[in-house]
Amino acid sequence: MDGTEPKFTSPKYTGPFPLPDGGIVKAKAFLDKGKQASAMITTIFDIAPAKWKVTHTDGHAKGFDGEKAIDGDPETFWNSSVKPDTAKYPHEIQVDLSDVLTLTGFTYTPRHLVTQSGAIYKYAFYVSADGKHWGDPVAQGDFANIANNPVTQTVRFNNPAKGRFIRLVAVAPANEKEQWASVAELGVLTK
Repeated sequence: MDGTEPKFTSPKYTGPFPLPDGGIVKAKAFLDKGKQASAMITTIFDIAPAKWKVTHTDGHAKGFDGEKAIDGDPETFWNSSVKPDTAKYPHEIQVDLSDVLTLTGFTYTPRHLVTQSGAIYKYAFYVSADGKHWGDPVAQGDFANIANNPVTQTVRFNNPAKGRFIRLVAVAPANEKEQWASVAELGVLTK
């Protein structure tokens, strides 16, 4: 928790611990009273979405509302409207972070359990102070190979962006036959 590589004598965490502002956790497993150790694993956590609220989506399939994209559970997801009511791309989701933050990037976790249905390929990401005026995207591009490797994608901004509201626009699908978008988890980075 202090940024150093864990040693056998480091504090042992056996239960959950809060990281409401996100953070970096480094961990190792030790055997034989520290004589053997695993490789170090490092995981970066986003800011917890506990106070966030979805303010807009361009629609959702029954049971797959926008709040599922920020519930901390990658097994649930927001899905835009699907057949036969599918609207064509682009699709979007907007979130009120409840606080003004200086953001350095965002994370997108695609739907990945039974199917990769609705994976976003091309995106544009916006930050706003008021949720009305968005300006130019702070990041835009594509999630390379996401159809074959549906894991959490991390995008770092070229310059930090300050705001309270975020907007992810799904510009193009990973599968052209699917004109709907899905988001299992949407997160922001401040470090």
